[in-house]
Amino acid sequence: MLTKWLPTNKPPTLPRYPFTSIGVGGVVMNSKEQILLIKEKRGIYLGWKYPGGFADPHEDIALTAQREILEETGIDTEFETVIKMT
Repeated sequence: MLTKWLPTNKPPTLPRYPFTSIGVGGVVMNSKEQILLIKEKRGIYLGWKYPGGFADPHEDIALTAQREILEETGIDTEFETVIKMT
């Protein structure tokens, strides 16, 4: 119904079906209070970012954060707290 107001001179950018995804980013800090960042090698954004990614279906966000940090950096971490949810 709401597609009625989309511009007709451009291809539609709406998803074909409803979906949700949960993404996490992990703030990893060492004993010197230095924060770990990683550099993207592919994708739209090629700058520095926190390690992170998307949760698997029914995966706990703490486990998602730990898994993504391990996959992207090789560092096994301990989850402490959620900093922000939006």
